[in-house]
Amino acid sequence: MRFFSTLSIKGKLIIINLAIILPVLTTVTLLYISVDAEILKNQFISKMAAVGDLTSNYSAPDLMFVDREAAQETLSKLEDIEDIKGAILFNSQKQRFASYGIVIDSIRPQEEELVIAKNQLVFVYSPVKFQGNTVGFLTLIASTKNMDHLINDRFLEVFFYLVLASAFVILLTFLFQGLILSPIHSVINVVNNAIQKDDYTERIRVHQKHEIGELYSGVNNLLDKVEYNTVSRKLSAKFLELTNENVMVLDENQKIIFLSESFSKLVQYREKDLLNQKIDKIINDSALAVKFAHKSAQSDEYMDFNTTLILHNHKLLPVHIKAFLLDEDSHPQYICLIETI
Repeated sequence: MRFFSTLSIKGKLIIINLAIILPVLTTVTLLYISVDAEILKNQFISKMAAVGDLTSNYSAPDLMFVDREAAQETLSKLEDIEDIKGAILFNSQKQRFASYGIVIDSIRPQEEELVIAKNQLVFVYSPVKFQGNTVGFLTLIASTKNMDHLINDRFLEVFFYLVLASAFVILLTFLFQGLILSPIHSVINVVNNAIQKDDYTERIRVHQKHEIGELYSGVNNLLDKVEYNTVSRKLSAKFLELTNENVMVLDENQKIIFLSESFSKLVQYREKDLLNQKIDKIINDSALAVKFAHKSAQSDEYMDFNTTLILHNHKLLPVHIKAFLLDEDSHPQYICLIETI
């Protein structure tokens, strides 16, 4: 699950589709192969049984007239059938009368029609009858190698189509992912443009009322809020830049996020050396952070106190600070006016 959660939406879509489709395709494929293999086996056995019946009928006169040469010639015609590897003809006393191809000494005649498959061989037992009387017995030996190769070929063919179907599913996922991911890409593009251009005026058009519409509306509301706060801060910063007062602005962590040019000259620091620095870098008051935190917790809008500034040349300068609390969405800021004593 941890690996799945780190994947992109595209990767998750592919895995989900494959997880749904592959088990179904695999099950259908296995069923198809099993049924097809069973059909091929039954067809093979039926074919061999038919050959056995036909050979028995042709061998009956040979047994009746005890004509071994004719019986041998009859069995030799089985050579034209590729899967037949051997045949044994027994007389009525169950003695070997004629044979062809492979001869297995352990084979014994059977009085009833019987088909036995064993070790890639099929044994077809068929009684030889003449005018309703049993005059002998025939045993055919057939190889299943060709049938097994055919089943394997069918399996590879079906497996190929299974792989092809899986590839088709992945292709469809890639083709339709644009439709699925386009709402997310719209949000990403608008947010990236806002960040890169520092312009929060662009909005996403809301056409849907389902989850995507809610996502668009939520992003638009967020952009409204960010645009308002950005404009407000820019106006505040512009106003502070135009004043000749000694002004600095602190965030909730007592870091300096703005200082006027006159204050920068007063403490003899460059602006970039103080921005994002803690206030204790320039104020010699260890309890100052506690004062700000205490006032922030009480939501007091104003406080003033005397303290000492540490100038860049390490000299100390007594000052009086008036701090005004601005609470914007639970992120307090302090606008501090500094007067020398």
